[in-house]
Amino acid sequence: MALPSSGAMRMGADVNVELSKTATTLISLGQSDVRALYSVASGAIRLAADGYGKSSGPTAGYFAGGALSGLPAPNTGSQDKFTFSTEAISNITAVSARNGLAGVNSATKGYWTGGAYGTYVDATTFSNGSVAGLSATMVQGFKAATGVNSPTRGYVMGGQVPGAATQIQGIQFSNDTAIDPAGALPTGLVSGPSGAQSTTKGYISGSYPGNSTTIAGIVFSSETGFAAPTGLSQGRGVGAGFGSSTKGYYAGGTTGSTVAKIDGWPYATESNAGLAATLVQARWSTSGVASASRGYVAGGLTTIAQIDGIQFSNETAIDPAAGLTQGRSEGASNADAANW
Repeated sequence: MALPSSGAMRMGADVNVELSKTATTLISLGQSDVRALYSVASGAIRLAADGYGKSSGPTAGYFAGGALSGLPAPNTGSQDKFTFSTEAISNITAVSARNGLAGVNSATKGYWTGGAYGTYVDATTFSNGSVAGLSATMVQGFKAATGVNSPTRGYVMGGQVPGAATQIQGIQFSNDTAIDPAGALPTGLVSGPSGAQSTTKGYISGSYPGNSTTIAGIVFSSETGFAAPTGLSQGRGVGAGFGSSTKGYYAGGTTGSTVAKIDGWPYATESNAGLAATLVQARWSTSGVASASRGYVAGGLTTIAQIDGIQFSNETAIDPAAGLTQGRSEGASNADAANW
């Protein structure tokens, strides 16, 4: 779904509905979710002219960085764009080569943070695929941390530092500066590079070593950590998180052995349950993205190019024909919008 491409634009029937609000909900052009939809971070917004064709749903996922095979495993900066409408893959401008990085994204940029216990951040501009390094750096170096997004900020949670971290850090989208919220996770988690997010919370799931079942995260409004009331159906870590508009999912991972299992929890209740569907290929060190209708998991140990996942409407397994242009593990992912 998208805003009209021409003609009249209505706040209630068009903008509200695109943002999954009721048509009668009172909103303003200056509020954060409307600015994210219109891709106008500050200043005046024109209801029609700036809104034509804009969509709150993502059109493509991006997979970048990671480790290749070999001892020691060489790093790659290879970046692939996965177009959701066609499920076709294309290789675009590379990011700085490293493994263990985490991705966060606004509606206009994908940020590639940390990795290999470093603090470096570079960003892909979705409109033209260009990549540039930021002057901002992460507060704490890490690998295997988890990225989630609110409409205004990207948060990176947990990871190895090298012990399991409770740190929450990130990026302010409006000015590309680093942030260091006071809140922290309730326990250290090494989950994997991608998480799920609702309109109010970001989620991180599991941890390895330790085979934790914990589902935890950040409350966006207060930037405080929380723990969900139920955990994963199987303790594991370094899998892939992603989410639909109503549920969060965690797929794959390792217990010491590779896992194909997929867990899912409604945001409204946070009551997790394992799905009947599993990944086509069991693996870990993967990363996930989501379109409005499907969740995708890509890559994994060792140098796997597989892309698979689930159909949200019936939670069945999917196996797109395309794979990554370069098999890799410990890469990260972004999408050009989020299912807030």
